[in-house]
Amino acid sequence: MPSTPPRAPPAAVLADPSDAGPTGGVVASVVGLYIVLYAGGSLCTSLSQEEGGYRYNPIALTFIVGCVKWVVSVAALVRTGNVPAREDFKWGAVQETCKFAFLALVYLIDDNMYFAVLVYLSPAEASLFSNVKVLTTTLFFRVILKRTVKPVQWSALCLLALGLATSKLTEGKMTTAFSVGHVLVVVVSCLGSVADVYCEKLLKDQRETSIHLQNTKLYSFGIAFNLIAMLLYQAQADEDGGGSRYSSFNVFQHFNFWSLLLILCNALQGLTVSVIFKYLDNLWKVQAQAGAMVVTVTLSAVLLGPAPKVGFYLGVGIVLNALYIYNITKQMDRAPPPALPVPDIPSDDDSDRGAVLSDKGSFHASPATAGHAYLA
Repeated sequence: MPSTPPRAPPAAVLADPSDAGPTGGVVASVVGLYIVLYAGGSLCTSLSQEEGGYRYNPIALTFIVGCVKWVVSVAALVRTGNVPAREDFKWGAVQETCKFAFLALVYLIDDNMYFAVLVYLSPAEASLFSNVKVLTTTLFFRVILKRTVKPVQWSALCLLALGLATSKLTEGKMTTAFSVGHVLVVVVSCLGSVADVYCEKLLKDQRETSIHLQNTKLYSFGIAFNLIAMLLYQAQADEDGGGSRYSSFNVFQHFNFWSLLLILCNALQGLTVSVIFKYLDNLWKVQAQAGAMVVTVTLSAVLLGPAPKVGFYLGVGIVLNALYIYNITKQMDRAPPPALPVPDIPSDDDSDRGAVLSDKGSFHASPATAGHAYLA
C-alpha cells in the first residue's frame, strides 16, 4: 500500500517570516545577550559620570561606537568572504544603499532630539513618558511591515507600557502641566520607532544579503553623519565665544574606564539589535528592553543603591504578566490544530476499506480511511 503523505501545517502557522528562523535556544541566547548588554550599558552610563555630569563629549562617544561597529562588521564581512561584488556598485544597488543613509540620518536626529527633551522635562519624567515607544513601535510595526497584531497582543503591550511607566513613577518629581517636552517625547518615540521598523524592513527585504554587508553600509553613513555633527558642535561653540571644553582632534578627551566600557557595551548592543531585526522582529526588542529594565534597576540597587521603591515592584509584576500574556498568545497561534481520531468504519472487506494490521504488527491505512486521519 502507498503511504499517505503527512498533512502540511496550516498557512497561518508559517505566516510570520521569523517563524522559520532561529531555534528557541538561539533566540534565548540573542535576547539574553541583548538584555545583559543593555543593562551593562545603563550601569556604565551612570558610573561614567564625574562631578555630577559627563566630562567626555557624548557625540564623540557615539562616533567611536559607530567606528567600533563598522570595524567589527568589515572584519566579519572579510572573514566570511562576502565582500562586495561588481554588481553591488550598479545603480539599483546604489539606490538600496541610499536607504541606509536615510536610516542613519533618522537615527542621528532621534539620538540628539532626546537632549532637547531634557531641556523641558526632568530625566525621571522623560524616562516615564518615553515608554510610549512601546505602543508607537507596535503601531508602525503594523503599518509599515503589515504584520498582524491581535487585540489580546495589543492589550499585553499596553500593559507592558503601563508596567514600565509604573516602575518609574516614583523616581523623581513630576510636573502635571502639559509642555513642549511632552510633545517632543512623542516625536522622539515616533522617530525611534520608525527608524527601528524601517531598519527591520531593510534587513529583511534583502534577506539574501549578508547582515555584515548591511551593517557596514549603515555604520558607514552613521560615522559620516556623527563626524559632521561633531564639527558643527565645535563650530557653534566657537561662534558663541568661549569655545568648547572638548577638543576637535582628541575624541577620547576626558574618557575614563567606565566610558570606554560603555563604548564596548553599546557597540555589541548595536550589533545584537541588527541580528534581532534580521532574524526576529521589533517586538522581540521591545520585550527584551522591558526585561533589561528589570535587570538594570535590580543591579543598580545592589551595586549603587538606593533600594527601589514600591512603584518598581508593582511595575515589575505588570511587566512580567504582560510578557507572559503576549508570548503565550504567540505560542497558541503557532500550535497546529490537533488531528481528529480515525473513525472506526465497519467493512466487509478490511483489506480494501478498513485499517489492516500486517503480519509484522505494523498499522497501514487504506485509501478509504487515510483521508479521515487528516481531517482538520
